[in-house]
Amino acid sequence: MADPVDAANAVLAITTDSTHLYKALSVADNTSRMLFLRFRFADRPTYSIGMSGSSAPSQYGDFEAELSMSSVDNKLSINDTSGPGGSLALTTLAADTWYNVWMLLNNTTDDTQVYLHARAGESATAADLLSLDGQSVFGFRGDAAGELRTFFIKTAGGSSENQGPLYLDDIYLEDSDAANLQNPVPEPGAAGAVLLAMGLALRRQRGPRRPRMLQISFR
Repeated sequence: MADPVDAANAVLAITTDSTHLYKALSVADNTSRMLFLRFRFADRPTYSIGMSGSSAPSQYGDFEAELSMSSVDNKLSINDTSGPGGSLALTTLAADTWYNVWMLLNNTTDDTQVYLHARAGESATAADLLSLDGQSVFGFRGDAAGELRTFFIKTAGGSSENQGPLYLDDIYLEDSDAANLQNPVPEPGAAGAVLLAMGLALRRQRGPRRPRMLQISFR
């Protein structure tokens, strides 16, 4: 559907509860990859986004690297098996705001680091690294060995009136171990991407993307 702030840009909109989407995406064992995406939400939906070791994930327990938000507040959390463990609230988000997020997926040590900001078109810096009580490296939820196989999105069920939608756009994966903090979308509406979701083509006209970043498409 159309971007809420740019009708010329199509985005992936998740508008229902109790649903999940996934796309085959390999992060081999003993490698690291930087995953980049932009997201935006309205009305505090309950959702998780991240990576799974399953080839057909459907449950929250299928996540390895997992960012999440609950309808009860606007806190972005990460699921962690190191440090204090469990779901840890890292920062408070604002509705109706596009966020850039970088997830450094270390599939050697089975952990994640997360960089986040809402500065359109800007790359991340060390100051954008999210942490809690000095901890900035968070263990995979399942702490599983082996390949990460899918990019995974899941929304919760229940009777909450806060169902979103959740919007995603510009999903890229680094194709080397480099901890690339470049923003592959240098300006709103200025770089080239195609997202395909649930059989619907989501297209926008843009210039060349940044090197080394591989675009992820849903089909």
